[in-house]
Parts: sequence; C-alpha cells; structure tokens
Amino acid sequence: MNILVEKTCYNYHIAQVGKGAAVNYYKSKAVAIIYITMTIVMITTSAGGTGLFLLTPSQHIEDILSADFGITQTADTESGSDVAPGAGIAQPEQTGPGTEAAAGPGSNTAAISGSNATAGTGSKTSDKFDNKKLSWNINLNTEHKPPGISQYTKGLVDKYNVIYLGNTSRKVIYLTFDAGYEAGYTAGILDTLKKDNVKSIFFVTGPYIKSNPGLVRRMLNEGHQVGDHTINHYSLPTLSDASVTHEIAGLDTRFKTAFGVGFKYMRPPMGEYNERVLSIANGLGYKTVFWSFAYEDYDQSKQKGADHAYNIVMKYLHNGAVLLLHAVSRDNAEALDRIIKGIEAEGYTLSPFDL
Repeated sequence: MNILVEKTCYNYHIAQVGKGAAVNYYKSKAVAIIYITMTIVMITTSAGGTGLFLLTPSQHIEDILSADFGITQTADTESGSDVAPGAGIAQPEQTGPGTEAAAGPGSNTAAISGSNATAGTGSKTSDKFDNKKLSWNINLNTEHKPPGISQYTKGLVDKYNVIYLGNTSRKVIYLTFDAGYEAGYTAGILDTLKKDNVKSIFFVTGPYIKSNPGLVRRMLNEGHQVGDHTINHYSLPTLSDASVTHEIAGLDTRFKTAFGVGFKYMRPPMGEYNERVLSIANGLGYKTVFWSFAYEDYDQSKQKGADHAYNIVMKYLHNGAVLLLHAVSRDNAEALDRIIKGIEAEGYTLSPFDL
C-alpha cells in the first residue's frame, strides 16, 4: 500500500512511502520517524513519544502526528481550501487532522495498546455518540406557524444550546445570511440593510474573510453580527473530533486576529450535523444556529427572479422565524428591500440576532 503524503508547501517534507519504508517529518526541532506496514503506523518522536496506530483509508499520517504528538504544520496552504494552522487551538483527545483539512469518519484513528493489531479505545468524544450524518430537517407549513421538528431533534436542540427559532409568542423575525464565498451581491445587501435600518448576522468561512476583509469589516462597523461557518465548509460529521474543533475554533482564532472580535454563533455547513458535532460546538462555547425557513437560493444557476424570492419568504413567515438567505443569490439581493417592507407590513419586527 502506498500513501502519498508529500506536502512541499509546508516547512516540512514527506516523500511517498510504501510498506516497510520510513520517512522524516520535520517541525522546528521535532522529528518523527514513521514506518508504514499496510494500515499499521508506528511513530517515534525525538521527544521520546511512540505508538502504534490504525490508519484508515480516508486519513493522512499528519492526522496522527497532530492529535497525538502535537506536531502540526506551521504555514497555511496556498490552495483554495484556505486551511488554517492549528497552533494554539485546544484539541479534543482524539486523533484527527489538526491543521490539514482531510475528511474522515468521526471515530477514525484508533490507538493500539501493545504491539498487536487489535483496535484500541479510539476517540473519547466519538465513542459516546452514533456518528450517523444528519441533515437539518423542518416541516414547513403555510399557516404561518413555526415549523415542526422531530422529538429526537428537539432533544438535541434542548441539550446542546441549538437555535432554530426565536420567541414564538412575539411577531419577531431574524434575518441570517450564509456567505461561503462572494458572488458580488453582499455590498448591495448591506446597502439595503443600512437603508432599512435592519441588523442581521452573516455566517462566513475562511476563504471569505481572507478574500473579503473590507466587506467583513463593513458588516461589523454597520452593527451586524458575524458568525462561524467553519474554515473550509466541510460536512462536519465526516471529520474527526479534532478536525471539527479546528474547523470551528480555527476560524474563530483567525477572525479574532483579523478583526479583534470572536464568534458566539456557529452554523454547520449545509446543515449537516449529528450529536457529536453539536456536543463539540457546545463544549467550545458556541451556540449552533440552524433555521426555521430556507429555500433553494444557493445555486446561482437556478435563480428564479426577485418575485420568487419575495413570494416564498412571505409564504412561510411565522413568529420567531430564523430566516436563512444566501448572500450569493441574485434573487435575494434584488428582493431584499421588498422582503423587509413586506415583513414589516405584516406586523413583524426584524430584530438583531440576539438569541
């Protein structure tokens, strides 16, 4: 079995290796010698640490080095994935890519006690939960009532500080925007929000804050909140515990460095989650935000016009609604002023996101 682990864009170098081969992994003065024998990996560091590990097909050797030995990359990649370094970020006690954004099963790298190849204890966090991927699911209605969710989902909402509704006894609406990348509409959205004196929250990614610092600064300066949409917009249930932590907390660290403030809220990419992900986010101190209304507005090739955007939002208004709109939608940008005025005409108040 050959594993390609060459990463020349970092300040270390690993060559392609195969069964029985050995390579050097450099970071500062730390050196790890890695021996590959099929999927069994033995690592010894210059600090004296050693161990045998199972390496799953979806993982990289860096995963183990980061989580179990604290050896991490020290520079961002130059690729479009916009991966942040993991230095200074507290990692759960589970193996996973601390700085490399490699996806894998949630309970993916299990430490092996002794020299035989039987699976060991694995992840402390992951072992507690079923790692099945879930998608946020609500039952919309046209009676202007809050949507329904399953009893199982309600249990998770109550247990892990999850938000998808506001106060349903009041005619209040919360506007939220997802901004994974910039399509040229956010400035216009901000113009409309400013003109109509409405405050919102924008959930941003790593590439977004890197490429659009001016727009992010404007969001903050004009009184909007900015939320955590993770560094790379990966499906969080497919990542290890350490990767989930890095995707969320790593973006927070980067955001604080760039803008001087951190995040209170996190929205899982694509609405994909499970109890493990919610538990990690809650443990890190974030409120996970879903929504009580969304529609297929994110595909730029399927825009249907401003009238469609206006009509579908108005159709599903309800007390305490958390509306998810994508900032990449031309329809949303063009309809936003009408949507705001229509919501207010129905007697609702558009509230800053303070849930």
